[in-house]
Amino acid sequence: MGNLREILLFLNKAEKLKTIKRQVAVSDNSRKESPAEHSWRMALMAMILHRELELDLDLLKAMKIIIVHDIIEAIADDVWILDKNDEKAKQNKQEKEYKAADEIFGMLPNGLWDEFKTFWYEFEDSASKEARFAKAIDKIEVIIQRNDLYVDNWERNDIFDVLLHRADDSVENFPDLKKLWNLVQEELVNQNNKKIN
Repeated sequence: MGNLREILLFLNKAEKLKTIKRQVAVSDNSRKESPAEHSWRMALMAMILHRELELDLDLLKAMKIIIVHDIIEAIADDVWILDKNDEKAKQNKQEKEYKAADEIFGMLPNGLWDEFKTFWYEFEDSASKEARFAKAIDKIEVIIQRNDLYVDNWERNDIFDVLLHRADDSVENFPDLKKLWNLVQEELVNQNNKKIN
């Protein structure tokens, strides 16, 4: 019974993920998207792409990584670093997220604590095929969301170049997703060109 109490407290804390506001809005531009919604669509993408691309990976493990990958934002909030070369911002973000990971996963009973934290670290370090897959679709989903929102509604006007190459490194680590990434980039370019013209 003691474990169930700990699990319930963890679930109460994890619910906060639904209340966090990411930088990008939902497609009708009525409100900001939550990390929970982002993770949901990543899971949907994983199911579909695993079958469509006949990927040689453990889908259940990939789904677990996806579900856990942003859970620390229930404590650390969502932080997007626009400049990939801003080492100080990256270090501050990493320190905040590692502290949040210790806090939120520490709420779980020992066996679950180890499992959840292992999946989270695996994602952070791209330490497995499943983690590299999750990392790539994490980046791609962000751009699909901006395409769904449409360029005229982006939160900033100066991010096209960053978005256009957002998933390049991750897709290099998981080349099976290259064709999908190219389609997403193509839509991004088309929207940007229409805005310019």
